[in-house]
Amino acid sequence: LVAVSLNKNSFCLHVQLTPFCIKNNLRENRFFAVVWAVGEKNVSYNVKFYAEKITQMKEHSAINILDNRTFAAISIVVAQILSLGVGHGLEQFYISGQPTFSSAPLSAWFVLCFAPVAEELAWHTYGTDALRQRHTLFTTSAIFTIYWGLWHLPLFFIKNYYQSNIQAEGWQYSLNFFVSLFTFTFIINWLYFKSGRNVMVAIIFHLVANVSNEMFATQPDSKVIQTGLFFVLLLYIVRKEKVLFFKP
Repeated sequence: LVAVSLNKNSFCLHVQLTPFCIKNNLRENRFFAVVWAVGEKNVSYNVKFYAEKITQMKEHSAINILDNRTFAAISIVVAQILSLGVGHGLEQFYISGQPTFSSAPLSAWFVLCFAPVAEELAWHTYGTDALRQRHTLFTTSAIFTIYWGLWHLPLFFIKNYYQSNIQAEGWQYSLNFFVSLFTFTFIINWLYFKSGRNVMVAIIFHLVANVSNEMFATQPDSKVIQTGLFFVLLLYIVRKEKVLFFKP
């Protein structure tokens, strides 16, 4: 409503807007209904978004417990402690600074550090992903264990190399090497996919495992125990991550 009043001193314009009421003003009612609906949708989306982020943070925290800084290195120490119960001594904990094998003309330390980088870049940027497109992660890991075993097989015939040395220790230690490949492949593939296919996770985990196993004067029996620890961890992971491992 608009009213105009005149007097001799002033000109006044009075404007009165239509009283607003959601119940009586359908147009405004529809407008605010849309705003509220969008607001509720945004709130629901935000809650879902932050819930997913929290879940991802928890998952990545679980990964961090098992990644490059802990399990790979701690497992060999725990294995050596357990081996004390079967008659092995404390000399295993001596850090010699010298690997147990030679790889002339290259330094053994160079091979230990370079191999994880070259292998994981090839396997996890092509091999694992290519197999995963056709198979479940469980089948992919099993197939890749065979590939990995064949990849290392020629090293058993190179004198003084790591695989040649464990073969000289006894057939059971050669068998343990291939069993350890099985557990290691499954765990490293789990880390790779749980980290969003981050190849650096695989590289660092592999690198730490290599270095920590050569850092100490570890007895072969301790490495068998370490494989057992990895196997227990693998059973836990596969049971917990059934969808990840068995979903096509």
